[in-house]
Amino acid sequence: MQIELSPADASYISELVKNGYFQTEEEAVAATISNAREQYESKRRQLGDTLQSGMDAIEAGRYTEYTKERVIKM
Repeated sequence: MQIELSPADASYISELVKNGYFQTEEEAVAATISNAREQYESKRRQLGDTLQSGMDAIEAGRYTEYTKERVIKM
């Protein structure tokens, strides 16, 4: 696969290599993609856990049903 980076991104990757954070541009790009994937998966797991917590609360009866009348009284 061949990708084209914006000049700003290419410069950033080159600086990471130049400053010794990575040995090659390919290594820097791979690490960046890996980091983005980990962040995405973490957020996805967190969302799934939060949804499951809400479903568990509903199944256990821990919720308030809001009717039109109840909302108007607020």
